[in-house]
Amino acid sequence: MHVQHFTLLSAHRFGNVIDDMLRLRHKVFVRDAQWAIPTWAEREADEFDTALWTHYFALYDDDGVMRATGRNIRCDHPYMLKKLWPDLAYGAELPSGPKWAEGSRMCVDPEVSAKDRALYHTVITLAAMEWAWDRGIERFCFVTYPWAIKALSNMGLEPTSYGPPMGFGEEKFLAGHYSVAPEFTGKLRNLLQIGGEILRDDEEELAA
Repeated sequence: MHVQHFTLLSAHRFGNVIDDMLRLRHKVFVRDAQWAIPTWAEREADEFDTALWTHYFALYDDDGVMRATGRNIRCDHPYMLKKLWPDLAYGAELPSGPKWAEGSRMCVDPEVSAKDRALYHTVITLAAMEWAWDRGIERFCFVTYPWAIKALSNMGLEPTSYGPPMGFGEEKFLAGHYSVAPEFTGKLRNLLQIGGEILRDDEEELAA
């Protein structure tokens, strides 16, 4: 198992990573969650999938199958919470500088066991946090389901929500943030009992 970091400009180095990611996102968000979002040929993408400042993470199992994915956008670039759902911040000032990043489109293959879903979610979160801290990012903000913020709490990440969930159609979502400092990545490593490197990074990132 490992996590690969890539961008749209570096993805050609990593086989079918883009196609695998878009298909997994479609499976989770469109097929299963029934989100009304743009799709094409069982692939999902949106306006925040950019070549210049979107960073992606893909977790592969020991058989080379992508089982989880997510993306980060630094908050000095356009990001979902600020552009689409600022009401979820309940009047709080949303970040606009390079020390924050938004995590979004985090998902795990629903066809794996519940135990593996929890494992893969934790590992890819850890990889993204360590990648961010190494680049001067101190906090992640996010929009998610109410149950997902409980999962972050269970990892020991101590997320802070901006306010209670709001309804969007038939679903409810909330927004929040948490620290990516070594204090918290250390908790995840202790939880996972992982001591070595889990992230395979680009030699050249090719994105801001």
